[in-house]
Amino acid sequence: IYCGAAMPVQPTHQLSLLGFAGIKDMNYTDAVVFNRQLAGTAIPHFLIEWKGKHEFPSTQVFEDAFRWLTTGKIPKYEDKAATITPAKVEQEQQLKQKYLQAFETQNLNWWKSEIIQLNSKKKTDAMYERLLGFISLACYSMTKNSLHQNNLAVAEKIIAIYRLVDPGNTDCEQYAAQLKQIQNTH
Repeated sequence: IYCGAAMPVQPTHQLSLLGFAGIKDMNYTDAVVFNRQLAGTAIPHFLIEWKGKHEFPSTQVFEDAFRWLTTGKIPKYEDKAATITPAKVEQEQQLKQKYLQAFETQNLNWWKSEIIQLNSKKKTDAMYERLLGFISLACYSMTKNSLHQNNLAVAEKIIAIYRLVDPGNTDCEQYAAQLKQIQNTH
């Protein structure tokens, strides 16, 4: 059972895979792509979508997983393909790459405008909420790495983006405090 994200597997024995993917989770398209890749294999697999974000699903969804493990079926999910089209998955993957490049190439004003647009679109399309989550997670990772490498200018820029994309995030504020402490000692 995997939840939210998946890694390609090369099973050496019979194995069944069940995935959960919240449709607002930044890893949603990765789980969908993985599930579609399994379609051409002999590996029994199933992907349960639920109306969540980057968090564990409800108890009911987990109960469904155990039902699938014991019976091999979950009637309410049977024959239900992922709700996202391959073209939409590709679009989202391309936007993720665009944002990764934008960390290096775009200034804070561009990010402000972009994040405003994403926030305005997330109400009608879950992809934009997933992209905001993706940017937040990228900020987390990039800030951590920048501080570890003592690259304070990059850390400062990424923290500013992090505050825009995920206001009130406690990790962001901890990194900001860490950055300030380092700056005060130099």
